[in-house]
Amino acid sequence: MKLIFKIDKEYLINHTLFSLHKKKFSSNKYKKDLLEFQKIAKSYESKNTKKSLKFNKIIFQTKKYLNFCKKQWKKNYAKSYSIIKEITGLNLNKSFTIYITHPSLKNGMYLGSNTIGWGHNEDWKNYTTVYLWHEILHAYMPKDKIAHAIIELTTDEELRIKLNGGRYFSIDCHPELKNIKKKLMPEWKEYLKQKSKNIKSFYNGVKNE
Repeated sequence: MKLIFKIDKEYLINHTLFSLHKKKFSSNKYKKDLLEFQKIAKSYESKNTKKSLKFNKIIFQTKKYLNFCKKQWKKNYAKSYSIIKEITGLNLNKSFTIYITHPSLKNGMYLGSNTIGWGHNEDWKNYTTVYLWHEILHAYMPKDKIAHAIIELTTDEELRIKLNGGRYFSIDCHPELKNIKKKLMPEWKEYLKQKSKNIKSFYNGVKNE
């Protein structure tokens, strides 16, 4: 599996301004710089926003974050790939383009066509690795709440614990999936005991219960 980390300036601007409008901060680390950029962007046409000194600062911070993500992914790749492969039984042979956005704003989305939007504060150890795998699995699984809950069980819970230690349900995930995950737990525990696993078969077995 190959991940290509990129910054697309148009996407970065659009995501930054939308997130600032919605106040979707993942941390306060660069909040002052982001708000200054938002202020200057309101007084420029879109085509000139990319030329402002304030945007250069946002680009610099995002490039630094891209290097952080790339380095962590490379460091954890062999171990995390082995864990996800064992849990899912999937043929993990796709290539993905990861469009990196500012680390102090929330982003984590499978955009379709093997592309992912990503940016977030590193809330805990290996956060980026865990959630990149989360978004990758959206490319392999159906688009419903049951599948999303299974993705969380695989990445947010099982992968996180195997990388960091800890326990299930000890971090904030999608609140609307918590009850589904708890309901799936008995079957999930049995599934994890199987020597040969197939996450899609597990999904098909539980989706209509």
